[in-house]
Amino acid sequence: MPDDIIAEVHGDGAGRKDAQRRPGERAWPAEGWTRVPFWVYTDPALFDREMETFFYGPSWCYVGLDCEVPEPGSYKRSFIGQRQVIVVRTQEGGIAVLENRCARVAACRSACSLASLKSIPTTMV
Repeated sequence: MPDDIIAEVHGDGAGRKDAQRRPGERAWPAEGWTRVPFWVYTDPALFDREMETFFYGPSWCYVGLDCEVPEPGSYKRSFIGQRQVIVVRTQEGGIAVLENRCARVAACRSACSLASLKSIPTTMV
């Protein structure tokens, strides 16, 4: 976590009364870690940082089960954070995950035919 967010979460005076805090200062409540302040749920910068840390960084993310794409060309849509992905069974029997960036696929979503995904070159998946 970068220092600026750590400073916001922990504050420099968590024991001070709200009236003594500077306007806009964020500090964890004096009650301790069992009380989560509202700003933790609503801060866009903290949300973006969490998306980067938990979903878009170098880690494994659950997108589906092997049995959900049983035969070559079968697919399902899933999400990694806020990014939509397509999980597809390749012609060789492997599983590939593609970020859903194709305008045609994004426009028709579930209307895309199974045949169109079967024709994806294996170099792309």
